[in-house]
This record gives sequence, structure tokens and C-alpha cells, in this order.
Amino acid sequence: MVFGLRGRSGALCLIVSCISCWGVILLIGIAPLENRPNTEVRALLYTVNPIHASLPSRPSKSVVWKSKEDRLLQKTGKKQAKSLIKVRTLQAAVPDRLPRPQDLKTLPTSTRRTSLPVDEIDIPKAGMILTDDDEREFSQNVKHSFNAFLSSQIPLDREVPEFRNQECQQRAFQLPSLTASVIICFYNEARSALLRTISSVIMRTAEDLVEEIILVDDASSSEELQEPLQSVLSDISRKVRLIRLSSRQGLIRARIHGARQATGDVLVFLDSHTEVGHHWMEPLLDEIHQDRTTVVCPVVDVIQPHTLELVASPPVVGGFNWGLHFRWDPVDSLRLETAEAVDSPVMSGGIFAIHRQYFQELGEYDEKMDIWGGENLEMSFRIWMCGGRLKIHPCSHVGHIFRNERPYGNDGRGDTQLLNSIRVAKVWLDEHIDKFYKVRPEARSFDNINVTERKHLRETLKCHSFQWYIDNVYPGIDQPMSNGSRELLNISYSEKFLLRHAHSGLCLSLSEKVLSMVACAEARSLYRSNHNAIVLRSNLCLDTECPSKVPCPSKCHFTGGSQEWRLSSFDGKVILNPSKGLCLALDKRVLHLRRCNSDSKLVLWKMLDLKNKPKLAS
Repeated sequence: MVFGLRGRSGALCLIVSCISCWGVILLIGIAPLENRPNTEVRALLYTVNPIHASLPSRPSKSVVWKSKEDRLLQKTGKKQAKSLIKVRTLQAAVPDRLPRPQDLKTLPTSTRRTSLPVDEIDIPKAGMILTDDDEREFSQNVKHSFNAFLSSQIPLDREVPEFRNQECQQRAFQLPSLTASVIICFYNEARSALLRTISSVIMRTAEDLVEEIILVDDASSSEELQEPLQSVLSDISRKVRLIRLSSRQGLIRARIHGARQATGDVLVFLDSHTEVGHHWMEPLLDEIHQDRTTVVCPVVDVIQPHTLELVASPPVVGGFNWGLHFRWDPVDSLRLETAEAVDSPVMSGGIFAIHRQYFQELGEYDEKMDIWGGENLEMSFRIWMCGGRLKIHPCSHVGHIFRNERPYGNDGRGDTQLLNSIRVAKVWLDEHIDKFYKVRPEARSFDNINVTERKHLRETLKCHSFQWYIDNVYPGIDQPMSNGSRELLNISYSEKFLLRHAHSGLCLSLSEKVLSMVACAEARSLYRSNHNAIVLRSNLCLDTECPSKVPCPSKCHFTGGSQEWRLSSFDGKVILNPSKGLCLALDKRVLHLRRCNSDSKLVLWKMLDLKNKPKLAS
């Protein structure tokens, strides 16, 4: 339901409510706190294990929610110990009327394009830079290492594709008695991506399955994650709690903070730039309900970093090499075409579900690991070698933005990924540690790393040897990934065409690795890959990352980004590079990138389909 409230200041609140699914209120364009009706504001200091505030299933306008801590104090009169972590919890306003399902078709978005129906959003077009303000916003958001400018233009409640197989869609999972605490840690995340993560959980998860959503802010410095974020979160739901750490702890210790404050039966860890799929939670809880020592991951689908389009994951499980670098190993597609979970040697680490008590019994994370990296392998080894089981469930899908690089540093703490990997190797690899040192010889110089405490944990848990793990879990560790990354990309060529500039009538052609505009009768044919690359010849693609700052031929990598081109209508046909937000242009027979609403004489093109079966020229 979307309706407006106007406070004394005259600020307009747009409220989107879904009582039928969660009874949540999402305010965008927030009015001042004192102008919100039926709103109680309380700042609480929680203990290391605070108890969350519960949400009535059908609140009335007069209801005042009391936290379990309030009830405990009322019953016992005992106060909890003071905490170093401050949690701000606010009462949500209650709508005047019940929502209508059709009201959820729209959500106001950031700036330029508001209230567009979700099913009418042209995502590539939404990412075009059309004005000076767009250009400034785009430049400011480059730091996130994905297209945060585009993220701010598309709805928080956009539809996601149905990637579950037929068996999964037909299977009715019995709702277990378990509840989940969803834990999302973030550090200087793009606010739109974080809010879309939260919104997707709220929209696509049965209310009874979620005990709480815990957000852990790892001391972010971004202004948009301070009071502007607090204002929005305070009105989403009492099931959403924000914890702000006073200093940067890194993802690993931030997750420990969140887990120790959780009260649900199961911990579900999500990255802060994800979107959950339809009925994603039931398979995870069902698997853990059957065996509490099973740790289960969803299928992680790809959200393209430049276009934010969701692409189904190929059939893969987690793997690694002797350098302790994670990789995706391809598997027979039939293994993931059922409604049953499959074993995975390791997890990617960002998204998984684990019973809260089992997480504690297993030793949580290694607190001496810093920032991020290696914790996924360490956790995976500990699960398998110490009596548990790690699985991927094909009936649970979560999209994840795969960034090309890390958007933040390590605060001068050195190569934390290497140091973390050394800790993993020393605790778990046994005699196989020499293979690790052979791949990463620089690790030998760090002899002073003390892992006594974690080795003691391994003894206490009575874990198997690493040789047992190789024999029983990952016998394929030494097998090379024969052309692996290319196999996973599944490259094919869908079109053979000429690219003609509408105004000049000339066609783009490649000769001796030099791009030129020639008469179309003389032009070499081009090819379009299923990854939206313009292939100039067998191994060269049209690229925007060039020393000359103008489009050039470059070795094809088929991962989108600088080599991705989309034909889009904008007063004619333009060819957009989503990673730049700009369109291919021709000026004085030289290729450039220009705003897509530039002079039509520069940016309009026509693709001439040659209709022959694509066959690459050498």
C-alpha cells in the first residue's frame, strides 16, 4: 500500500505496507520523527546477548510493543550488564488501513525515475548518464566497485527471476518449528544495495520463519549510512535491529558480534549486496531441521555488477586449490536438477545457514582472523572434519553482486587474506601444508603466527585428519579445471551482423587490429556473444578500457563490464556500455563514448543482421 502522511513540517512520507506478509512499514522520504503518528522512540543498551523486540502478528493502532528485555526486567527486576555496543530500536508507525496487494507494485526510487512500475523498468536505460547531476552521482559511486548509480535508480522491490528447477517449485516444504536470525554485516555499503537486501528478505520470507534481521555496521564512515539510514530502518519493522560497532572489526568479527546477539534457532548470514529468491528460506531450515549438524548454502546466482541483472548460476559446488584460493568447481547439471541438497567440499562463505547452537559448539569463527578472506575455507574444513556436513540446496537461490575488486582496504593491516590463509593452513592442512607453501612461498616468513588456541579446539572437537578430508570429501583437489573458467562462462555466439552508423552510413570494421569506419560493403562481419560482447574477430572484443580513452579492440574476457554493449531505444537506437553509463558515438570517423542523449548524429546506430549461422572469422 502506498499513501502519504504530511507532518507539521510539510514533509511528505510515502509509506509502503504489506500486512499480509510481514506487517512492515517502509518509509522513503521520511518526515521528522516528531511528526510521525503512533511512534515511540527508545534507545537501548543491550548486553552481549540482547533479546530482540517481538512483533505482534496483527498490531492495532494503540499497541505499544515491549521487548523481551522489558518483560524480563518487569518480572525479575534485574538489569543486564552494560554493553559496549549500542542498539537503537524504534517503534514503527501503524497504518490507518489495511494494504491492497496492488499497492506493492511500485516503490519510490532514488532521484531521476520515481514510481515506475517494477515490471516496466528498463534497467540498462535506467543506468544511462543523461545530465551533469547523473555524472556526478555516477563518479561518486564508482568507489563501490559495482554500478551503485544504477542501483539507486531501480526499485527496492523489483521482481527477481524464478531460477528454481521444476522439482523444487513443485515440492511443498513443511514449515519447521525453527526460526532464523538473518545477519547482515556491512562496511560503507551502497545504501540502495543494503536496503534492497533487507527488502528482499522481508518480501520473500514467511514472517513466522524470521525471528529478526540483525544489521551490523562495521564502523562505516559513509554519511548515507549514518542518520539517513537510521531514519529508514527505524520504520521498516521491529524485527530489524541495527548494531553499530565503535571501531572497524572486519567482516569476520562483525559476524561474531551479530551471531552472539541473535536469538533465532538458526543463523542465516547474508552479504549486504544480495537479493533472495522465492521461498529461499524453507529449504535451508528444512535441511537443518533434519540434522542440526548440517550447514547449508543456497545456490548463489550472479547479479551482474554493471547491469544489476540476475543470471542463473551454472551447476557448481565450492572448491579450492593448494594456495587456499576459493574456486567454483563444475558438476553434472543433473545433481542440481532435483529437490535434494548436494554435498559441497567448501562454501563461498558469504551466504549460509547454520544452527545457532551448533555454530557455538563448533567454535564460531577464528577471532584472530582479520577483515575478510580464508574464513570460508576454515569453517568448511571444521564442519566436514569435525562431524558435520556442508551442502548446497538447489531449491534455495540468492543473487549476489560479484564485484571485480574489493572496494575498501585493510586499514594498513597488511595482506590479511594471506595471514588468514596461513592460520588455516597451520591448523588444518597437517602434512599437506608443504603444498600450500609451494604455491605461496611468501607465507614461510610468517613463523610467529600463533594458532595454539585453534589447534586445541580441533583436538577438543576430535576432528579427522586432512587426509581423511581429501579421501572422503574432496578427492578432486589435484584435478586441474580444464579450461574451467571458460567452461563455466558457457560462451556462445548468437548473432552475426554489421554495425552501421545511422548518420554517416559507414560500418565499423577491424583490419590488422585497427578499428575503422568503412563502406558497409567492405566491412568485416561482427559477432555478438551471449555475454553481450561485440566480437570483432576470434579473440578480440570491443572494449572501453583503453589507453587512448576511446573504444578499442582488446582480448575478449566475456565477463561483461568494459566489453558489454546493449542496444537500447533512446530517440532511435543507441549502443550503451552499462559499466560507463555512456553510449558508443562516432565523431569525425573516430569512436568515442558520449551521453546517450547527445546529438543524434553522433550516437545513433543500426545493427544489420546477416542472418547466417554465426561462425567466427579468424
